[in-house]
Amino acid sequence: MFDKQYLFDNQGSYIRDVKQTADSGFICAGGIGFSMYDDRYLLFKTDSAGNLEWYKYSDSSAVHSTLWAVDLTKTGGYVGIGTTQDNPDWHNSGAIVMYDSLGDTLWTKQYAFDNPFIPGTKYKIWFYDGQYTSDNCILAGGGVKSTESGDTNPILVKTTLQGDTLWTWRLFEEENYILIKSVAETSEGDYIAVGTANTPIVNEGKATVAPQRGFIVKISQAGELIFLKEWTDIDYNLFDDVAINSAGELLIAGTYFYDPPEYPNYYALLVKTDENGETIFYKQIIYGKNIGIRTLSVSENDEINLVLMYESLLGWEVWHYDVSLQRYTNEGDLLWTQYIGGQNVDAWPYSGISTSDNGVAFCGSYPVSYDNNYSWLVKTDSLGNGPYTDGWINAVETNIVDNEFSIYPNPACQHFSITSLVDFQIKEIIIYDISGQIVKMQKTVNFPIHISDLQNGIYIVKLSVNDKIIRKKLIIEH
Repeated sequence: MFDKQYLFDNQGSYIRDVKQTADSGFICAGGIGFSMYDDRYLLFKTDSAGNLEWYKYSDSSAVHSTLWAVDLTKTGGYVGIGTTQDNPDWHNSGAIVMYDSLGDTLWTKQYAFDNPFIPGTKYKIWFYDGQYTSDNCILAGGGVKSTESGDTNPILVKTTLQGDTLWTWRLFEEENYILIKSVAETSEGDYIAVGTANTPIVNEGKATVAPQRGFIVKISQAGELIFLKEWTDIDYNLFDDVAINSAGELLIAGTYFYDPPEYPNYYALLVKTDENGETIFYKQIIYGKNIGIRTLSVSENDEINLVLMYESLLGWEVWHYDVSLQRYTNEGDLLWTQYIGGQNVDAWPYSGISTSDNGVAFCGSYPVSYDNNYSWLVKTDSLGNGPYTDGWINAVETNIVDNEFSIYPNPACQHFSITSLVDFQIKEIIIYDISGQIVKMQKTVNFPIHISDLQNGIYIVKLSVNDKIIRKKLIIEH
């Protein structure tokens, strides 16, 4: 177990992806920033305890070059997949970088399409995920600007191990914004990709991005479309990550919006489908004010590991974004949850994996200034425990948002009560301050609850009501 932060040559950096290596260490990829326009591909290797073994980045200035995915090759090297504007026209191109076992660059290639509407220019392409395939090739997925008006449509590119394109799959749909966010390979050698589609709607002259929905694409090893399905079991959702279990079933992570189209709150979404993309189950995960799954992985025994980022009920101004880890059985039953974070540190997770010892490793970045980030890598045990350093203190406990219950008055001065449109019975009330300390507890609940002895500030009220736990924000102003 470890919790490590990394600073490379006193420059800001950000990890986008992590994989475990054969020696139980980790290979990480992302970007390092030297100036506003000088972002370079970053690759670094750690041992099994998270200690840095080596790091490499481009040795000359580059324009907006970032790796979004990394994978191991059969030759002991690494392949990085991402985006760049490091070309004379500064256009967005998909990028693939091949490294040897010590992180030295073997070759770099860019992928873009000529724009027939503006001679001499190219369409923009982003690669957001990719992998080394079982037939010794490379697969990359993302989005491409497909029309003069700027519509974005999904793209998959398969190349040889030398980066030469074997085939390209694209979907052309006007007046839409569609991206592939994650790819995976089936045991048969076909490919699954998931992402998000937004169909613009204009209401009273104002454009919105609703309705929003996730989609699943299956492509054969030869690049032929097997199926493309939009997931509409819940309105207003998006898909971010996909993994495949030993039975060939798809595990998909994403987000759904609680009250569209204004989108005041969003919550996490876990979907399981069969190999044909038909839903087996889905789970809506509610915590705090907002929560979304950043990444998921499947362990060797088919347990599902989620890495989530959430905003507490206190709001970002009081308590910054934190990380939650969850593990589910293959049937979707919750095994455990860990809430990890600190009041004054933004923790931005990007990628997570199941490790060989049944633990979890996840990576990301946190801001140390307005224009500078540090990278971090965390390794937990099989229960999500870890030696979290300062800034990774367990945050306020689990809370369920239930809009049927309200605190009034709020802000409150001397006392408050609970109101609801449904019958309810409160068995206990606990009030926490913003550091998570209990400041008041009542097992015999009689309204109103007197708070004249508490100082001005923001509190969390925990209610044991109707056989579930609910948390509400309370503001005290004397």
